[in-house]
Amino acid sequence: MTERLPEDSNAPAHEASAAPEGSATRYGRRALMLGAAAGGAGIAASLVAGAAPAEAENGKPILLGMANSATATTAVTTTKGTGVEGTTSHGGRSGLAGIDTSPGGGHGTYGRSTNGVGAYGQTSGYLQAGVYGNDVSSDGGYGVQGNSLEGDGVYGQTAAYQHSGVYGNDASTDGGYGVQGSSANGTGVQGTTKHEALSGVAGIDHSSAGGYGVKGVSDNGTGVYGSSSAGTGVEGTTTTDGASGTAGIDISAGGGHGSYGRSTNGTGAYGQTVGKGQSGVEGLDASTGGGFGVYGSSENGGIGVQGTSEAGVGVSAASTSGAALQVNGVARFSRSGSAIVAGTASNTAKSVTITGVALSASSLIFATAQDHVAGVGVAGVVLDSVANSFTVYLTKPVGISLTIAWFVIG
Repeated sequence: MTERLPEDSNAPAHEASAAPEGSATRYGRRALMLGAAAGGAGIAASLVAGAAPAEAENGKPILLGMANSATATTAVTTTKGTGVEGTTSHGGRSGLAGIDTSPGGGHGTYGRSTNGVGAYGQTSGYLQAGVYGNDVSSDGGYGVQGNSLEGDGVYGQTAAYQHSGVYGNDASTDGGYGVQGSSANGTGVQGTTKHEALSGVAGIDHSSAGGYGVKGVSDNGTGVYGSSSAGTGVEGTTTTDGASGTAGIDISAGGGHGSYGRSTNGTGAYGQTVGKGQSGVEGLDASTGGGFGVYGSSENGGIGVQGTSEAGVGVSAASTSGAALQVNGVARFSRSGSAIVAGTASNTAKSVTITGVALSASSLIFATAQDHVAGVGVAGVVLDSVANSFTVYLTKPVGISLTIAWFVIG
């Protein structure tokens, strides 16, 4: 059975420690409480269970306001409340300090919990940190490091508007990383959101010369990857004139893709603008040997490039010194075709009317006979823009079926 300490022992701690050598020394409850408080006030003591050979300093009470030393573990155990608590009102000091001076490196402070949090920090100071880590090593270490076997290495959470669960700031003069993530077999950095208008990962560049809001680098895979089950995988915005919301640059020797888009059931690359006189998609060829500003191809009988407009020009071609439009192969036009002047030997005919063609009062219609009949040609064309039809007249009636080809411009 553990021997109880005398309740009436009021001797000062330094007097109680001066018992003759070899005597059975007893310390009052007050002395032990003062010793525990001194340990919480900043005296470094190992919290890892262990034992060492007893020496003269071991077994003495901890003295307030003095340096204390021992060669064994000082342990404080309680069944209620806090095991060790330290408080200071001195600015820039610590309520509790742990210092590791071992040559191989240990832990300045060590916290362990069976079912809770190993180390917990809290602050009510504006722009202060609940937990703060500072690396002052000459060759670079970690301000804060977290490791996990089955969960998250570092977890951060915030309920404040426009603040971060985890925030990283690079203040180096030559440039480092505010936040860096790396993975041997998984994802270096992943962000998710459930808000309909916010981003899983957001990067903002405030540099005067221009930097990267988000930068991803890969030796053999994808530099930056984003996916979404209901929204946009990766989105970029800019407020600078002449800059890009998202930029892709290919610097490979053999040539790759500055920007690549692929879709299983939709559009591979889509561009949209609401700026007057601007382009939904614009391509610029700056090569010295000449290339393609915009290039489109189709492998299975589709359309290489298509342009449509509800009220304007579907595709516009212009050139100041070359060909505005070049066609290699068959050219097809929806407002072109052929019609037959159906004449016979007994019932000659000299005109044919074509209907169902979109026309305006300024439409130009070209028509020509597709066979040679002596003395017969196209005399003229009369259009009816209201009825979307026009009639081709011959110079004289024909007693055969004569094909007339026609083409509408404007």
